[in-house]
Formats: sequence, C-alpha cells, structure tokens
Amino acid sequence: MSKSKSPRVFSREFKLGIVRRLLAGENVSALGRELKLSPKDLYAWRDRFLAGGPQALRGRGRPPRAASGATAPATLRAPPDRP
Repeated sequence: MSKSKSPRVFSREFKLGIVRRLLAGENVSALGRELKLSPKDLYAWRDRFLAGGPQALRGRGRPPRAASGATAPATLRAPPDRP
C-alpha cells in the first residue's frame, strides 16, 4: 500500500518571492526544477500577481469569508417555511 502525498501549501510571501524572481527574468523551467514545482503553477502565480497584486496570491489557510451581511445567491438559499 502506498501513502498518498498531501498537497504542498505555500505562503503568500513564498509566492511573492518566486514571482519577483520570474519578473526579474529568471528562467521558468530552471526555477521549476529548483523548487520542484511545475512551470504551470509558476505562470499561474505570476499571472494572478500581475492581475491583482500581492493580495491576489492566496496564502495558507482558508480564504476570508465575504463581507458580513452578504447573502447567499438565490439558488443556494433554503426555501422559506410555509405554514
């Protein structure tokens, strides 16, 4: 029986460091080999950073909930109780 590996989780700071290296011109393939990450992941981090800045890179843990007072979409709400 083989053990399944849990997915690797990276902090926002780690991702920012990698993105800075990519934007400085480092080779994506070489960086991926060094860190044992796929170039696909590195490109995704870079693209998220370029689209939304550092906050677009998720850190460890669950993302924060939507602002308080926000309601679920109508398709997800429970139907009202009927007498």
